[in-house]
Amino acid sequence: MGLPLDLRYNLRLLAKNYGFVAICVLMIGIGMGSSITLYSVADNISSKQLPFANGDRFVDVYGSKQLAGSVSDGNISDGYIYLTLAESVRSFEVFGAYREAAAIFSDGDVSERFQAASISPELIQATAVMPILGRNLQVDDAQIGAEAVALISYRLWQNYYMGSADIIGTVSRINALPHTIIGVMPEGFSYPIWHDVWTPLQLPTAVEPGEYRGINIKAVLAEGISLETAALEVDSLLAQLGKRLPQAYQDLGGRVEICCSVINFDGTSPDQLLMPALATALLLLVCLNVGNLILVRTNQRIHEFTIRSALGATRWRLILSVLQDSLLICVLGSVLGFFLAQQGMAYVDSAGTQALAFAGGLPYWFNFDWEFNTVVVALGIVFFVWFLSAGLAIYQIARQDLSVGLASGKTGATGSRNAYGTAVMVSIEIIFSCFLLVLTLVLIGASIDTANTDYGTTVDGVLTGKIELPNENFSSAQSRDIYRQNLRQELLAQQGIEAVSFVTALPSEGHSSITYAMEEQDVRGDNEYPVQGVVFVESDYFNVMDVKLVTGRGFDASDAANTLAVVIINEVFARQHWSNQPDPVAASLGQRIQVNPGEETAQWLTIVGVITHIVQGPAMNGRYESTLYRPLNQQCCNVYGRSYFDVSVVLKVTGDEISYAPVLQTAAARVDKNVPIAYIYTLSDWLKVSNSLMVFVTEVSAAIAVITLLLAVAGIYAIVSRSVRQRTKEIGIRRAIGSSNAKVLWVFIRQGLRYLGLGLMIGGGAAVIITNTINTESTNLLSWLPLSVVSVSLGLGLLVFIATYVPARLLVAMEPGETLRDE
Repeated sequence: MGLPLDLRYNLRLLAKNYGFVAICVLMIGIGMGSSITLYSVADNISSKQLPFANGDRFVDVYGSKQLAGSVSDGNISDGYIYLTLAESVRSFEVFGAYREAAAIFSDGDVSERFQAASISPELIQATAVMPILGRNLQVDDAQIGAEAVALISYRLWQNYYMGSADIIGTVSRINALPHTIIGVMPEGFSYPIWHDVWTPLQLPTAVEPGEYRGINIKAVLAEGISLETAALEVDSLLAQLGKRLPQAYQDLGGRVEICCSVINFDGTSPDQLLMPALATALLLLVCLNVGNLILVRTNQRIHEFTIRSALGATRWRLILSVLQDSLLICVLGSVLGFFLAQQGMAYVDSAGTQALAFAGGLPYWFNFDWEFNTVVVALGIVFFVWFLSAGLAIYQIARQDLSVGLASGKTGATGSRNAYGTAVMVSIEIIFSCFLLVLTLVLIGASIDTANTDYGTTVDGVLTGKIELPNENFSSAQSRDIYRQNLRQELLAQQGIEAVSFVTALPSEGHSSITYAMEEQDVRGDNEYPVQGVVFVESDYFNVMDVKLVTGRGFDASDAANTLAVVIINEVFARQHWSNQPDPVAASLGQRIQVNPGEETAQWLTIVGVITHIVQGPAMNGRYESTLYRPLNQQCCNVYGRSYFDVSVVLKVTGDEISYAPVLQTAAARVDKNVPIAYIYTLSDWLKVSNSLMVFVTEVSAAIAVITLLLAVAGIYAIVSRSVRQRTKEIGIRRAIGSSNAKVLWVFIRQGLRYLGLGLMIGGGAAVIITNTINTESTNLLSWLPLSVVSVSLGLGLLVFIATYVPARLLVAMEPGETLRDE
């Protein structure tokens, strides 16, 4: 009957100290909510099982180049590689592939674009998800010459077909060809990523090496086969293929990865470990703060414990009382923590969808619902906080001589061990606070750089839209040029549209990549040609976007498919390759660059002009990346390796940019109803969308910084001020023997500075090391490191000074006799 009595007694004590309980619960709740959210983000982006039966056996298979002894991250799989593997692999129960495609539905007056996958029927069947209407894709559908059919998503059925009950058997024009709708998948199904339309992948039995690029190979591991075994088999087969066909597949290797992850998290890269490190440091800071508060509470109860000990209570009974006390607080804090974690995960889910809105949102399997491993980690955090926070108080009781405590008054005995313990606690508090604050401030600073990026083009008054020209109807450069010129004339005839141009990649959108060589320089590294971004533009694009031509000439009508192949570079590229010349920009004119050296598509380009830098990649990367610009009329091949050509139309308009969206759609329909305009954004909104992921990082970093600051203020002030308060009698003795107030104050200020110095040296040093490790030329985090370190040092220094000076000043103001009688 003793345990219930102790429990009731602890509940009464907590009810009387509701302020103390509220502070502890708030600290635990905030810390747990933040830590669980950060863990959930790290866990979801690194490993997420597909929501199917045997979802843990779904894998991605890649063909990759072997570079410098390791497999590169790129995927160079094509139709030949896929069919070669499909004939030989034995480690997989299901082996298939898909290609990204645009599904342009043109049944109405204005066509609409949907994300589609041309996919092996076996892959859809492997999910074991059955259509709610009609049938699934069958193997026979993938035969060459079979009837063109399409499987559609629930979302497309509801939005495009208005939920028509007789949808099965409907013939729709998809990419200008009739397709029969054979089925509707259940709501929420968008396999393999965020797709709304599935058509059978039709590959001929005889495929040449290099054909059907852009193949994504997916498979299901056979029962009892490990990932490592499958990876070894794939790598061995592709290595043999590379030796058999070295001209096409030299140094070819392979890898197999569990599906599905947003990033390939192997736990070795420092930047991948950043989020778990922040979560751990934040959680330890919470534990330390709560532990300190519980320790203060335990010290206040020492007199009670000594009396109970004298009455026969065992030390274990006293320890159990402390564990009960802290458990009650942790349970209350965990309830708040679970609630805050749910809100945090919901925010991350929403922010992630917005951050990837231009790509269709987060992958459909990717969400932040509570899963088993999340629950396990959350419960583990509860117990971790409980034992660690209660551990300090238990240690205090375990080493306390309770008989001395009974004779020493209400506060119990104090001594050098208390002072040493306090010094350790203060230093650890400052270490974690400094570590978290420096890292988050550096990330916030990098985000500020991103927000203030000058993209090198005009931004206001520009409307953009994505045009995808099906390869079946626009395979020649001439046909694509005719379409662009017709659309240009339609748009320029509309009031308010001042200029129209076209480009394959908008600022911040990225670019296609090629390898290159220089005519008069050897630019290879490790016998590999470097990779370079290339963007194709209309001849007037730079004028429309207010990009300055530094030297040479721009593109014009004479730059056609059958004329001299030309290229315009930016200043970054010129400085990279002619830095040894007095004027690198001028020296670059007339030089020649070979793209895709050693391949059939190899071509020599002559530099005819140099422009100022345009940020083509995401803001954090693109500020430092060089880019080659080619005329659209010389776009000789499908640089994206897909079955259609992408180009963005750029409109310079007067007034409200987005109000011209219907005008753009209508004009496009008049030119060709089968070619829709998708992703219509103002350029300023496009840049915001493309950087929304960095905005999300900023918001998360700011939240961690604010939480850390609050915990630091509460924890450091509490511990430091308590360490001063514990030396009340010492202050009285020093003043009684003649020490001045200033000397007494300096003793405690010097003590605080020692705490601060140790904490800043370790915590700040760790933050500096991690920042240096994850810093790259693109992120340039080091530029914000000095300011972050100085700001955190001054802030924590001021906090330690106040926490030391204020209580010491109050005690110095007391009469020496009062301090000597202090309990």
